[in-house]
Amino acid sequence: MNGLIYNEENVKEGNILMLTAVPQECDKAVVLTVSNILNTVSAVNECCMCAPEDKVLAQIALHHIFGYIYSLIWPIHNGACVCIGRGLRHIDADTYYYNPTILPGTPSMIEYLKRIKALNENLKTIIIGGASCPFRLFEALKDRDLKVYNVFGMTEVSGCIGINDTMDGTYKIFASSKVAIEADGEIVVSGDCVMKGYDKDEAYTKRVIRDGVYHTGDIGRINDKGRLVLLKRNPEIILLPTGEKISRTVTIRQISALDGVAESYVTLYDDKLTAVIVPIDKDVREERFVSLINKYNEKKGYRWEIQKTIISKAPLPRMDNGDIDQNSIETLIANEK
Repeated sequence: MNGLIYNEENVKEGNILMLTAVPQECDKAVVLTVSNILNTVSAVNECCMCAPEDKVLAQIALHHIFGYIYSLIWPIHNGACVCIGRGLRHIDADTYYYNPTILPGTPSMIEYLKRIKALNENLKTIIIGGASCPFRLFEALKDRDLKVYNVFGMTEVSGCIGINDTMDGTYKIFASSKVAIEADGEIVVSGDCVMKGYDKDEAYTKRVIRDGVYHTGDIGRINDKGRLVLLKRNPEIILLPTGEKISRTVTIRQISALDGVAESYVTLYDDKLTAVIVPIDKDVREERFVSLINKYNEKKGYRWEIQKTIISKAPLPRMDNGDIDQNSIETLIANEK
């Protein structure tokens, strides 16, 4: 067309860059290959139906693996129609505007659409990813004849570890993904889904991929039915219900560097990114730190904004080994409600 001639011999497979978070960096580029992506598409096709007559609504970010695979590549591969959403301003209207049969979305997005009754009548399948689906949401979606799936898989394994369509929260492991549990409970993955590496960072790649096996940092077990039970996510990464991943280490370091902060901790509580701050001067008014966090949020933007701030005049609770006591932190936050 227009003088351009397709010549298969001149076509070279390129790498695909996707962003994720690692313990020491909030935006880390992961290098995936076309083979990685097509492996995931084939795995998904073994569990989910997508046909040429289907219409898939793409409302989530396509620069993250979940949106890229499930909202774009998977439906196109199966000949389905892909409808690109018109942005956040229209997220509550696009389901009726496009009338999709398949809707991929993050937990927070699907929960919002369910709450405002924005799930259209022709919708047959909902695929939730980017973060774990809360039981309450899975249960709420069962009031209609919908197929509801929750997928598990980080960018480093092309979003391809397992899929859940049951109320027990366990995951059927994709056939092409070789999943094993280390002695300490860590979930490790090998096979065609594993990334090529981190962009221009061979040293960090070697830290997480050893002998072709990717170490997730997540803790789990395989039950007697051969399904994966996810027990604990990587404590160094905070996975938001919006599908965003942030480095807990980096975020704590940034908050602790604010003027007047002695120490801090950041966690996800009640679906809100919450900062617990211990001031140097215990007599300083809380409003000062709220103002500091607001300025911090202005620089970070809505993706990683701190939604709740707790001021503690006592030191952060720690365990015998010196690590922050997460359970005591959650109790502290709960008592502030």
